[in-house]
Amino acid sequence: GAAELRALRQLDGPQRRIGRERIKNYRGAQGEALVGWQHQDLPGDWHVFHGMQLEEASDLDHVVVGPGGLFCVSTKSNRGLLSAGADGAYLLNGKPTEFVRQVQRQTMRLRDRLAALLGRVPWVQPVLAVPLAWVAFDSFQSAAWVLHQDNLLKALSEQPPRLGPDEVARVVRALEMIMANAKDLYERPVPRAPGGGEPAAGPGGDTAAKA
Repeated sequence: GAAELRALRQLDGPQRRIGRERIKNYRGAQGEALVGWQHQDLPGDWHVFHGMQLEEASDLDHVVVGPGGLFCVSTKSNRGLLSAGADGAYLLNGKPTEFVRQVQRQTMRLRDRLAALLGRVPWVQPVLAVPLAWVAFDSFQSAAWVLHQDNLLKALSEQPPRLGPDEVARVVRALEMIMANAKDLYERPVPRAPGGGEPAAGPGGDTAAKA
């Protein structure tokens, strides 16, 4: 009847929002997987770290280090045209976007963390990877490099030498320390059964897994 129809209409909005969020997350995973796959083709003296956490609520998509330097790479899977406005703002399909500022902030946090471990402030280049979008400005003259899937690998692998083998190894050790510490700091504890027994069973009877 009419009451059932009204109830269905009330559910329609939340269901659509959930569907859009799932599509957004799926596309985000696609973009990160594509960029991660491209990084596998870097020469053997390059090292790539995925999903590096510097704080609990977010992570760095990719951190890449090799002879050509150290790069903090944020991946965005949005489609369309990324352009620069007359006032210096960045636009995605004509609308202002914070993507470049976001990767700049991430890079600053990574640089600060590495400076504490290395005893010096390292050179870290912010990179915004937009594998599914078109870039309508010079990728290398912006506050962060903005690279498409067609030039991402070449831009990194053809950089002039900035780090020697010993320096690369030292940075890699520092990044490994950050990854190891993040695992201890940000993993959620396994729920315990009442009385301190075995871990509580999750849905379906399986033992609850760490996030």
